[in-house]
Amino acid sequence: MTYWGFSCYWLENVDFLELYAGQCYVVFMEIRLPPDQEAHLATVAASTGLTTDDLVRDAIALWQEREARQGQAAKPKHTPAQAAARIRELREGNFLPPGESIKDLINHGRA
Repeated sequence: MTYWGFSCYWLENVDFLELYAGQCYVVFMEIRLPPDQEAHLATVAASTGLTTDDLVRDAIALWQEREARQGQAAKPKHTPAQAAARIRELREGNFLPPGESIKDLINHGRA
């Protein structure tokens, strides 16, 4: 499979040439997949009505979006004080059995 993109750049006021020129070029990227993966990709593309190129572009775009979201720092929903208050609220009326400790509960089931 070969994927391609189009890119342009401009050279402005290059000291030794003193010229203004626009340069454009086509970028090709070849991705070699094992036959089973390529067949699976073709099957998925056919079932969605997309070309394999479009399917791969969409998958890469989704991956980039996910990476961007994961890169953003998640803001906490509650302050530590609010979280502690909620824990106390949930624990209200719940008591440990006689002779049990929190440590016993943590280690319950561990061998």
